Amino acid sequence: MTERVRGDDDYLELDTITVAIDSLEKAEAFLDRTDDKFRWKWVVSTLTSSMYHFVIAAMVGVNYSVVVDFERMPRKLKKALKALPSDLSTPSYLARRAVRDKYLHSGKAKLISYKEAMKRIQSGRYKPYNVISDSVKFSQQEYADILSLRVHFRDPFEHYKPMTWYIENRLLCQKAINLLEGMKKVVGVNSHMFTLHSLNSVDTLDRIDRMLAKMAELA
Repeated sequence: MTERVRGDDDYLELDTITVAIDSLEKAEAFLDRTDDKFRWKWVVSTLTSSMYHFVIAAMVGVNYSVVVDFERMPRKLKKALKALPSDLSTPSYLARRAVRDKYLHSGKAKLISYKEAMKRIQSGRYKPYNVISDSVKFSQQEYADILSLRVHFRDPFEHYKPMTWYIENRLLCQKAINLLEGMKKVVGVNSHMFTLHSLNSVDTLDRIDRMLAKMAELA
């Protein structure tokens, strides 16, 4: 029997930026399903996923620790970290880093929350060390709707409680427009996250503009 040679189709290869792009592509595909009465449920879910992963990719670079929630370390590691000196000397710094690295490589490290990610991307403090780019600044309405779509809609969609819920499609559309405007800012000033993967940010920006045009007709 001839041994089958394994190829690219035998594996699912994922990373943060490809997950972000795939989620955005799926959001557009759902948006185009005009005969599907549940399409806005899926547009919201895929858009918020895409936004989160674009923001994480923009901050992480090659330093995974900047997007890890160290507040969720196991109690034992927290206790060990608290017992270490807090001064700025090299030995103290290396000791603290060793504890944090143990958590990072434990396989149990958790990413920062969606809300914290949206907060950090605007601060300008969380960037790859070798990247110079403008800070992202969402408008007040963009920021409110970026959070609202996740907290008030996507999360309840994913963890649905027994109830009947009526949601105006136009409301979801208006919030999605503001999220896409915010996403456009994230992608526009963080092209490094695409070049690291030999991808082009122009294609994503074009997709965002195309989706905004479609939604403008529905809002």
